[in-house]
Amino acid sequence: MNIALLTTTLSGGAGIAAERSGEALAKSSAEVTVIGPRVTKNRYISKALTLVQSQIVQNSGELITTFSLNKIDGEDLERFDLIHLHAFYNLISTSSISDLAREKPVFITMHDQRISTGGCHYSGNCLGFKSSCSRCPKVNPIFRTFVEKEKSKVNYLLSNRNVYLVSPSKWLANQVQKSSPLKLGNPILVVPNPVPKQIEFDKTKIRNEMNILGKTVIGFISMIPENPNKGLSQLLTSLNHLDANIRQKVVLLIVGGRNTPEIPSNIEYRHVTQDEFSSVSNIYSAIDILAVPSLQDNSPNVIAEALCNNVKIIGSSFGGIPELLQQFNQSIVDVNDHQSLKEEIKRLVENPFEPINVSTEAKNFFSYENHATTLLKAYENAINK
Repeated sequence: MNIALLTTTLSGGAGIAAERSGEALAKSSAEVTVIGPRVTKNRYISKALTLVQSQIVQNSGELITTFSLNKIDGEDLERFDLIHLHAFYNLISTSSISDLAREKPVFITMHDQRISTGGCHYSGNCLGFKSSCSRCPKVNPIFRTFVEKEKSKVNYLLSNRNVYLVSPSKWLANQVQKSSPLKLGNPILVVPNPVPKQIEFDKTKIRNEMNILGKTVIGFISMIPENPNKGLSQLLTSLNHLDANIRQKVVLLIVGGRNTPEIPSNIEYRHVTQDEFSSVSNIYSAIDILAVPSLQDNSPNVIAEALCNNVKIIGSSFGGIPELLQQFNQSIVDVNDHQSLKEEIKRLVENPFEPINVSTEAKNFFSYENHATTLLKAYENAINK
């Protein structure tokens, strides 16, 4: 089976999940070709268009990509049995996806809500995506008609019987099922993002290198820590309000980004930058508790990775986060309720030896083998339909 995997980027949550999915399929009987992100010029053009839209089209801080470059012109897609898209914005337009679906099955893994809206990647409190995205409150009024047209294209695309949606979370699948007045062409397939085999590393050694022995390490991992939707502000507020005797037992480990965020002076912390990250064999060896206080998210790779490494997790009640945490009996809190988040941090810090023992189950659930087997079966059914 010859598969084209299209993705705008190989960085960030969607890009990492796309690359891992390609690796999982390549380990099976499939031949996989990744198209999109490796051309430097195209990558910069994509970033430039996103920046222009953020300055001209949007009137909010939310990511909106109503307009998309089509950078697959010239690619020989005829040789593939099937096309699988991950992050598609600024790589291929929805109209072009519809054209492809006339010739062969097209799978789309949804890493956010973009494929079900007129351009926004997360709807937040807006319910316009459930109908026509008319009078979109997130864009300049001049561009509202373009958003409505894009939403109409999306509705018809999703009703195509040669288009197959894949979701890493049940939450996102449910959101998309509510998003179109037309019937979806096919049921949505829920497949967790895969996690590669984890490197075993000596916890004492890595903590000694970071000078954090004898402390409870709370990890916060994000490529863009300053993104307000990742919830670092909520976490810092809760840490800041811990009793002094508890706070003295804690070190905050921020992983990702290039600049160190502003941290209150009474919170001890370490920062592993995005550039330094590759030199750490397994960052989870340094973490006791992973905090995922996101205000919007689908199915964060960091949760799956932490579970595979037997790391305890405190996660928010937003998006697809709760279903992962419930399955593995991890802590869920309303991160906007700083008292609740503070109390759960305190509870876990005061009970450091509370067992977790979920890594075996997690490694199986998120394995490359299970991921590839599920997708290949769906691919074969689509090709032979």
